[in-house]
Amino acid sequence: MKAEVKEKWLKALRSGEYKQAKYGLKSKFEDGSVGYCCLGVLCDIIAKEDERFKWDDEPYKTITPQEHEIKDKASIYGMNHSDTGVLPDAIAEVAELGEIAPTIYQNDAKLGLAYLNDHLCYSFDQIADAIEKGL
Repeated sequence: MKAEVKEKWLKALRSGEYKQAKYGLKSKFEDGSVGYCCLGVLCDIIAKEDERFKWDDEPYKTITPQEHEIKDKASIYGMNHSDTGVLPDAIAEVAELGEIAPTIYQNDAKLGLAYLNDHLCYSFDQIADAIEKGL
């Protein structure tokens, strides 16, 4: 993973700026507030710095490239979409991740970051620690 992107991602996850959500990269809660899964935070920090990407709020929370030279086979989906847990190819490419479903090894088990967020209910601080150690 690109070191500069990783550093910004870890800082964002630990900042307290992002409300944590599950099962979607960016979700809107009943009270109108917005939350992100750990992968959605990565998408958001890239979108804030790279004007080729933007969030689109209808009908799902998505981020799409503004220029055609970045291939985006799957948009970043938010609420209630079947492709939760993965990044779009373009975001993975910018971050130099090498995979759209980032994983780490923990106690000899390979775990997806989305799984840590959505099913094991890790906090963003715990996810940041896992990324720091294993990605």
